[in-house]
Amino acid sequence: MRNKTKLIFGSILLILGIVSLVFGLLLYIDTSGLNVLIYIYHEHEFELAYVLSRILIAWGVALLSSGIIFVLMGAIQSEFKSKKPMAAALSVLVVGLAVTGLFIDVVLPPPVHVNAKIDETSQYTQVGSQRPLIYNVSSYSNYYSTEYFNISLGSKLVFYQSVNFTGYKNTSICIPPSTFSSPGNYSVTNTITHGSFNKEYSSWLDVKPYSPMKITITGPSEATYGYTGVFHASVVGGYGPYKIKWDISGEHNHIFTGSNISFTFGNYYYGYTVKACAIDAYDSVNCTYFNAYIVNNLTASYSTTYQQLDCGMTDVFNGSTYSGFEQTGVGPYYYSWYENGNLFATNENTSFQFNSPGVYNVSLVVRDSENQSSICYQDIQVNPRLTLWSYGPYITSISGNQQVDFWYNVTGGTWYQNVSGFGHYDVTFYINGAGFLPYNSFFSNDIGHYEFQLGSFDLSTGGNSFKAVAQDGVDQTSTFSMEVYYSS
Repeated sequence: MRNKTKLIFGSILLILGIVSLVFGLLLYIDTSGLNVLIYIYHEHEFELAYVLSRILIAWGVALLSSGIIFVLMGAIQSEFKSKKPMAAALSVLVVGLAVTGLFIDVVLPPPVHVNAKIDETSQYTQVGSQRPLIYNVSSYSNYYSTEYFNISLGSKLVFYQSVNFTGYKNTSICIPPSTFSSPGNYSVTNTITHGSFNKEYSSWLDVKPYSPMKITITGPSEATYGYTGVFHASVVGGYGPYKIKWDISGEHNHIFTGSNISFTFGNYYYGYTVKACAIDAYDSVNCTYFNAYIVNNLTASYSTTYQQLDCGMTDVFNGSTYSGFEQTGVGPYYYSWYENGNLFATNENTSFQFNSPGVYNVSLVVRDSENQSSICYQDIQVNPRLTLWSYGPYITSISGNQQVDFWYNVTGGTWYQNVSGFGHYDVTFYINGAGFLPYNSFFSNDIGHYEFQLGSFDLSTGGNSFKAVAQDGVDQTSTFSMEVYYSS
């Protein structure tokens, strides 16, 4: 091997030796817990890193030694006496590796390695929470060590637990809710100790003041079949975010999540129980419920004082959404009254004055809170005004037993109805204030002319007042008056 080749080969061995030695030393430092090159936590990781670090260090020292030899031989131009220089170089490496490995095994024993870790399930809770906190604690030590798990508020220790172990340990620590009797920012530490070697993992826990959680529900307490209603849950207290669980029972059970849900009501007349439960960040639960009932679909109806009435009268209308004893639709209700298609009122109860004869169509449109609508209507007959009039000859003076016929005519108005379907008016005569009702009461199925005969009455000598009063079926009256002079 020529001198130049020796120098090049020796330089390569020096570079490889330096790299191997540096990585071996860094990996060995990592096994002590300083984590310069890699992070070592588990036991098998520590053993692998320790063995690999010793191999790299041994190879590094051997390579450096061989590289120095070859560089020196090239510099002083010395030859190997062997005819196979590469075999000689490998022999030097193997011998150097064996010697170095033996030396390292003596002077570099496994360092003390400890580690601690906490896997938090939550870093928040509140005073008065019913849920304990669970900490998953993982620890490792390659020697016999002691672990300390502490929770403290300021300088006050509120929870303490210790255990002696060696190797790898994974356990769950349950912290009872009574530990957190006051709010504040608690410090959480898990420390592994072996002599002067220790590893500490620190965390924190924010404990909020106690605030009881309460949930309220808003939504329809009554609904009709097929109506889709919206329910909303409001939560105060506790600590968000909240989870809402709904249960609407009846024909089936319906499970929902979310603050707002839509539900289509079936034909379940016994009603539905609407229940909502709030679950806060600490798994505290509060529930509330109310009943929602199914009612008949909206049916509008109204009553009127008159089916027929005289011109100029006022009729009273009472709107209603009730059928028998069961309410229909879901209030509040909105009313619209129409006369022959013209809106005239928006109240539940109203009135209307009819000033012209004819047939009027009065309709009521009702709309409820579920936007259902229903209409009912009927015809109202408005008759001409009741009129009583007489026609001659007018005789205003009688004597002795003289008999006088009185003819009169009744038009307009609204008949009384009898069981035979005929109508009639009541006509009353008044002589000097005393009333006499004709025996036939003037039955008729038609409006026309009617004859009454004025018979013998106890008349006073001189002037006598005579009055005829007609009354129809809606209590409207019309009067005819005259003065009759009598002489005996």
